Amino acid sequence: MEANKRNQYFTGEGIEDIKRALSLEEIESKNDPVEEPYKSKYEARAIFLVIKLNLMQLKNDVTDSDDRIRFALAGIELALGSNFISTEEPSTGEKHIISCLKLLEGREKDRECCLTAVKALNHLGILWEERGESEKSLQYFIQSETIYAKYLEEIGLPPYDLIDIFEGATADTLGKGQQKLLESAHTYTVYYLAQVYRNIQNPDKSSHYCRITLKRQLDLNDYDAADWALNSATLSQYYLSQEEFTQARHCLACARFILEQSDQNDKAHLADLDDTVKSEQYARKTADISRCWAKYGIQLLQSSRDKALNAVVDPATQGIDKLAATLEYVAGGKPASHCEVIICDSPQVMRFEEEVGDKLVCTFEEARAVFLGSQQWLNKAKEFYSLNDHAADYVEIIQDHTLLFKLLAFFEIDFDRKCKMHKRRADMLRSALGELSAEHYLLVCRQLIFEMAETYSELVDLKVALIEEHSAPPSAHAVKKINMLCRECIQCFQQFLDSFNDRAGELPNKFSTDSVRPVLLARFYMGRAYSKLIELDVNKKAAHIQQSINCYQYLVDYCLQQPDAEAAVQTEVELCREMVNLLPLKIQRLLRPC
Repeated sequence: MEANKRNQYFTGEGIEDIKRALSLEEIESKNDPVEEPYKSKYEARAIFLVIKLNLMQLKNDVTDSDDRIRFALAGIELALGSNFISTEEPSTGEKHIISCLKLLEGREKDRECCLTAVKALNHLGILWEERGESEKSLQYFIQSETIYAKYLEEIGLPPYDLIDIFEGATADTLGKGQQKLLESAHTYTVYYLAQVYRNIQNPDKSSHYCRITLKRQLDLNDYDAADWALNSATLSQYYLSQEEFTQARHCLACARFILEQSDQNDKAHLADLDDTVKSEQYARKTADISRCWAKYGIQLLQSSRDKALNAVVDPATQGIDKLAATLEYVAGGKPASHCEVIICDSPQVMRFEEEVGDKLVCTFEEARAVFLGSQQWLNKAKEFYSLNDHAADYVEIIQDHTLLFKLLAFFEIDFDRKCKMHKRRADMLRSALGELSAEHYLLVCRQLIFEMAETYSELVDLKVALIEEHSAPPSAHAVKKINMLCRECIQCFQQFLDSFNDRAGELPNKFSTDSVRPVLLARFYMGRAYSKLIELDVNKKAAHIQQSINCYQYLVDYCLQQPDAEAAVQTEVELCREMVNLLPLKIQRLLRPC
C-alpha cells in the first residue's frame, strides 16, 4: 500500500510538478518583465517547496528507509539552493545545497546521486569563489572532480537526473542524454578550477584546466565559436610567457580553425538578427585573436634575440662577425615541445601550425618570415581597432608594429638597412602621436614620445657604429646627421619630461612608482645624447659635456633625496656617479690653453 502511494505520487503529481517548476526555472524565466525579473523563479520555488513538503510526508509515512525518496529530496534541495542563489539570496541557497549533500553522504558515487553531488559541489565552489574565498572554493571543486573521476572508474554508466528518479527510470533506459548532463557538469568543474587556480597564483594548473575545458567544450559541441576561439587564443599568451611556443601555436591554430569554420554561418546569423551589438562583439573578438597571433610572432623574435644576446660565443668564432656568430649559436636553441593536450586534432589545425615556426630564429630570412606574418595579423586587427573608434587599442597595435621593426632590425647585419628600419619606427610613432590629443590621452602620448626618443637614441648609436666601422673621419654629412638625431632624441625626452610639469612649469620633487624609472632614464639618455654631439668648437663641446653632467647629476641628486628610487635605476645611477666625477676633468682638459 505504501509503495503504491509512493509510486502514484512520483509518476503522477510529482513528475508533473517537477516538469512545471523546471520549465519556469529554465525557460519562462528568460522572458520575465524587467520590473519583475524573478517572477518565474519565485513561482518555481513555490512548486519546489510543495514537492519537498510532499516528499517529507511520504518519508514520514514509510516504515523503512527509502532511497528513492532520499535521493529525490536531495535533488529538490539542490533545485531550491540553485533557485535561491539565482535570485540573489546566496546564504539561503547555501543551506539548501548543504542539506542536499548531507542526504547524499556516503552515496555520492551511486548512479542516482553522482550528477546531483557534482552539481551541488560546483554550486558551493562558485559561491565561495564569489565571496573571495578561493582556497575554500578550491576544496569543493576538487571534491567534485574526485567524485566524477571515481564514478567513471567504478561505474562508468549514464547517471540518473532528478526527472529520472521521479519517473522511476530503469538503468537500461538511461542513455547518452544523461551522460552528457554529467559531462557538462564536469566541464563546469574544470572551467572553475582554471579560474580558482589563476586567482591563487598557480598559472600552471590554471592553464592545464583551461586546456581541458576547451577540449571538453569541443567534444561536447557546447560552445560559442567566437568565445571559444578567443579563449583559446588568450590561453596561448600564457604559453608565450613560458616560451612554450609549440603549445601556444596549437592554441592559436585551434582558435583560427574554429573561427574560420563557423565564420560564414555566424556572419549570416548576425545579419539575420540585424544586431549591431553582436556584430561588433564578433568583430572585436576576431581582431583580438589577430592580435594574439601577432604577439606570438613578437615573442618568438624577442626570445630569439634575448638568447642571442645572452649566448656565450665559442672562442673559435672570435674572428667571425660577432652578431653572425651569436645568431649561429641560437640555431641550437630551445627545442619545440610536444603539446600536453591536443585540443583539436583536425588536419586543418596542423596546416595552420605549419604556416609559422615554433623554434627560435637565427637568420634574417627566418626573422623576416615571422615579421611579415605578424605584420599581416596586426593589419587585420586594425580593420576593427581604427584610430577614430578605438584610439587606445589602435596605438597599442602601432607600438606592436614598431616593436616588430625593432626586433627585425636586430637580425639585420647591414647598418644602413638597420637604420632604415628604425627610421620607419620613428615615423610610425610620430604619425600616431600627431593624431592624439595629449589632454585626453596623456599616458598614451607619454609612451609614444618615450619610445620615439629611444628610437632616435638607437639611430645615433647605429650611425656612430657605422662611422667606427669605416675607420675614417666622418664626413660633414655624417656629422650633420648624427647631430640632428641627437637633437631629436634630446627634444623628445625633454617633451616627455615636460608632460610631468605642474602648473608652474616645474617637475615635481617626487614621482610615482610607475613614473620614476622612465623619468630618470629620460635624463640618463639625454646625458648620453649630449655627449654624442660632434663639435669642432671646444667651447661648444664643453657646453655639451656640461649638459651631460647636469643630466647625470639629476639622477644622483634624486636618488639621494629619494633613496627608494635607486633600486629602479641602480645600474644607471652608478654610471652617473662616475660620470659626474670624470666629465669635469674632461672639460678642464678641453679648455686648457695649448
